[in-house]
Amino acid sequence: MTRVVYVHTTPYPEAIAALAPYRPQMAHTPPGDPLAYFGILTDLWRAGEPFTLVEQDIVVYPGAIEHMAVCEHDWCGTAYYINGAYGIAHGCTTYKAPIMDRLRNLPDRIPPDRRGWLTLDSHWFYALNAAGERPATHWPAVRHLHQYPMVGEFNCDACGQAIPDELVQEFGPEVRCPRCEGVGWIQVSRRVRRPDRRSVHET
Repeated sequence: MTRVVYVHTTPYPEAIAALAPYRPQMAHTPPGDPLAYFGILTDLWRAGEPFTLVEQDIVVYPGAIEHMAVCEHDWCGTAYYINGAYGIAHGCTTYKAPIMDRLRNLPDRIPPDRRGWLTLDSHWFYALNAAGERPATHWPAVRHLHQYPMVGEFNCDACGQAIPDELVQEFGPEVRCPRCEGVGWIQVSRRVRRPDRRSVHET
């Protein structure tokens, strides 16, 4: 099994409980050290052994980490909700030895002013993409406990029918439209102010 690293400034008990079977490495990033996460990721990368990052507010479901571990791709991410849409970032990501061997100097390609928590994953992904690497995105989505002010509404590309969020979480781009039964990429029709209640993925 791949090494699991739980990266946190503020630990979330629900996230930690979901990771208990994996005995994760607890990687603390102090609030006063904006480069702590970059240092942790750099050390893991240069060690060259496969690892899975799980960020502090991500709740994995049984099998999510295993699914990435056995995938043929060297860079995998399980989707989660990010400010009105579903996608991957470093919230739940697996890197395997071949990609680290190919790009041993990847940390050096991250601009020094983009190594903080809020910008690290996007610039890390940008450097990987610039090197010709592409991720495999896995579904169903894991749960993201972060409360975004806006939520997305999703529609079928073919007929425009609204797609329930729980179906998007489960099937991602392969979701079947409840009206036309077409299968294909959905679109985010709009972002709206979050209601007072939590959404399905944040209960």
